[in-house]
Order: sequence, then C-alpha cells, then structure tokens
Amino acid sequence: RTFLSRSGYPDDMRSFTFATKEEWSAYHDEFVASLPYAVERFHRRADRHGLVADGTVASLGPIGEWFTVEVRKPESTPEVPLPPWWDPAQPWPVSGTRRYGDLTRDQVIFIDEVQAYFADVLVRAYPDAKWVIFKGERREDRRGKTLLQLADKKWPVHTIGIVSKAAVWSIEDGLIWPEGGLIAAAEAKLSR
Repeated sequence: RTFLSRSGYPDDMRSFTFATKEEWSAYHDEFVASLPYAVERFHRRADRHGLVADGTVASLGPIGEWFTVEVRKPESTPEVPLPPWWDPAQPWPVSGTRRYGDLTRDQVIFIDEVQAYFADVLVRAYPDAKWVIFKGERREDRRGKTLLQLADKKWPVHTIGIVSKAAVWSIEDGLIWPEGGLIAAAEAKLSR
C-alpha cells in the first residue's frame, strides 16, 4: 500500500535509511542506468499522444497537465520492468481494498517515465548537473536515494518525489497540474 511519508512522497519507494553505502551505490548505478530507457519510453508515449517532448523547459507545461490527467488510467505496460526506485516487496492494491495513494503497476511505470523526462529537461538546462547519493540524516526520507544535484544549487532535486506527489494528488484528489505546473516545479528548482 502506498502512503505518503512525512515529506509527502509515496512510501512505497525503496527505503535506504538503514542500508549500507554499498547498497546505496548499487541502487545509484541501477537508477542512473535505467533513465535513458525510461526517457525513450516516454518519448514513444508522448508521440502517440501528439505531445512535443523536445527537452525544453517550455515542453513541461503541456506535458505536466497531460500527465496529471492520464496518470489516473495510463496505458497498459506489462512488458516494462518496474523502476529501481519502487519497492518490489510492496503488494499491489487488491480490488475493494484500495487506500489513499495506492498506485497500480502501470501508474508506477508512467511516473517513472515522466520523472525521467523531467530529469532530462533539468540536465539539459544545467549541463553540469550530476546524480548524487543523498547523505542526509538517518531520519531524512531521501537518505541513500539518488537525487539530481544542479550546479550552484544548495539542495538536490528529488525528481521522483515531485512527479509521484503530483500523481497521487491527481489520482486521489482530482488535482490537475495547470499547464505551467511542471514548469513551475522546474523553475522553483532552477532558482534555488
């Protein structure tokens, strides 16, 4: 079951609070290696829906709005492996037992594709950006997770957190990112 953590991100993401540095490193490598495939899948999906995904910050406007509508019932993707950030031990919702924030397998894969594209846009805007392992305090939800450190910015960006939070809000509360919503999230991260 997916619940929101203290920071508002779904709790079904793999937890690294008590993991070893070797486990952090292995996850980091797996996560970074998965990104090009997720971006490629996203481009195919965007093409099928007539969206312009040209890697610019401006492209995030219509994509963010489209995402928060489509994530409620995304295309079926049975052949796509689960993303490395999802905790494979978490059970999928069973009919009639759904709780706030439960995500389906197809929703998780769609979130992964959109967050990979979002990250790709940020990396294009900040060519010196790099993926880092967050080493916050043990009580920090993001500890051990791979985040995007933008050059000259104090805090790294949790791309999965931003996109998954919007997905849960859309699915559960019917909130749709206005056309500039994903752009605003990007610009907020770019201006910090």
